[in-house]
Amino acid sequence: MASRSLSSRTSFFKVTTSTNFFAQGVCTIQVGQWGNILSGIVIINKVEGEYAGYNEGCFALTTLSLTTSQGEKFGTSAGNAVWLDEKLTSCLDFYQFFLRTADAEVEKYLKMFALLPVEEIDAAVREREIQPEHRLAQKLLAKEVNLMIPK
Repeated sequence: MASRSLSSRTSFFKVTTSTNFFAQGVCTIQVGQWGNILSGIVIINKVEGEYAGYNEGCFALTTLSLTTSQGEKFGTSAGNAVWLDEKLTSCLDFYQFFLRTADAEVEKYLKMFALLPVEEIDAAVREREIQPEHRLAQKLLAKEVNLMIPK
């Protein structure tokens, strides 16, 4: 029950923080799960007036929950993710997190997180199948994600 309560508080905090960013004009788009996005729009409409979320340039892009190959939710509330803040996750731990990606998940994560041509990702995955002990696809994933995230 305590874990569920903490998860609910975390979700509430994410929604209210992102809603505050919208209201202050700090951002105009939120990417996330449908429930959090919808809650944010409801709060914006209550604070700013009906339809403010639609008329004032607030946009949303919804995504599916990211899951592991076992179907477990992937994220900080599930305890199996990293933080972008280097005070909470060191640069080395951040790199190693992606380096430890399971073979079953590396192709999916490369296609989701790396800004690489699909042909390059496919080549890395084929190489992984030939020489899995070299973990070349995982090294590529760790490198590419670290290049995108300022630390």
